[in-house]
Amino acid sequence: MDSSTAIVAAGAGMNVFLVVVKCAAGLASHSPAMVADAMHSLLDLIADAVTLWAVRASQQEKSREYPYGKGKFEAVCAVGIGLVLVAGACGLALEMWDDMEVHFRAAWAALAGTPVPEVAVVSEPASQTSPRQHAYALGAACVSLICKELLFRATFQVGKQKGSMALMSNAWHHRSDAMSSVVAVVGIIGSLCGFDLLDPIAGCVVCAMLLTTGIEIGMGGIRPLVDFVEEDQIAAVERCLKTLTLPTGVHACSDVRARHLGGGLHVDVCIRCDGTLPTADAVRASNSIRRHLIAHCEQQIAEVVVQVEEWSPVDTVLISGKDSRVYSNGSPTHRCAPGSTSKVKGSSA
Repeated sequence: MDSSTAIVAAGAGMNVFLVVVKCAAGLASHSPAMVADAMHSLLDLIADAVTLWAVRASQQEKSREYPYGKGKFEAVCAVGIGLVLVAGACGLALEMWDDMEVHFRAAWAALAGTPVPEVAVVSEPASQTSPRQHAYALGAACVSLICKELLFRATFQVGKQKGSMALMSNAWHHRSDAMSSVVAVVGIIGSLCGFDLLDPIAGCVVCAMLLTTGIEIGMGGIRPLVDFVEEDQIAAVERCLKTLTLPTGVHACSDVRARHLGGGLHVDVCIRCDGTLPTADAVRASNSIRRHLIAHCEQQIAEVVVQVEEWSPVDTVLISGKDSRVYSNGSPTHRCAPGSTSKVKGSSA
């Protein structure tokens, strides 16, 4: 079992434990915030299953059906986790609103001097529970806070080492659960002090945190699926190319593009070679550039595809998109004229 699978399995086991502990403590102390926190841990368990599936799928070898591998399964996993969090937040928000409505009706009846509506008498007020029951809820929330923070740190570290979007998303999911435990503690303390309404309010705050985290994780998964790349990631590849001493016969590198592929970047780059350069030398040059990027780039590189084209000092070169930079071997930066083209000499991967 590798570290990715091990950390997901550890998180799943911890979530099972926390669901039981927090649900029991929430029911015993009549705390909607703690019950909401338990449901959050249940959603984490579902997220762990999705993460495990995505991590295992992304580690499979390339095939005819998946020539680029299954690295983007992790992005699909991130979107799935985000949707689960958003759906859970909406469901829990409805439950918390119902509980707040009970308190509002009871308060209104007290102010108007009318009997308390039957719908408002649904459970014993939290302020009337025993100190021991509140101690159960507070203890469960503190245990959850410690466990989830440790899980966040461990999962985040493994995800960063592996470059796994699925693990990183799951790590932030653990962090959101830890923060929701903090809110639950506030709600329980408020109920202990006689302010029962603070408990469902705290539950609503938990739901808001779930919703925010779900949207952020979901958007983080959508970006790689539409081939969005941060400008600093492209800049890191360009800086790495500037440190490269180009082989003899290769005059420049250009057309730098990248997209996410699993835990790393899939980089496309074009090299401009002498028209008289033998094919074998061009292949060796492209392989040298490929190895240099994978070994020395600040960003994690999953694959590099090098296209070989003929270099002509008098011709301009078409550079697509916003990038119009050519990194040459000692010569000034060359910018292209829009609409110009160059002849393709050959290609190498």
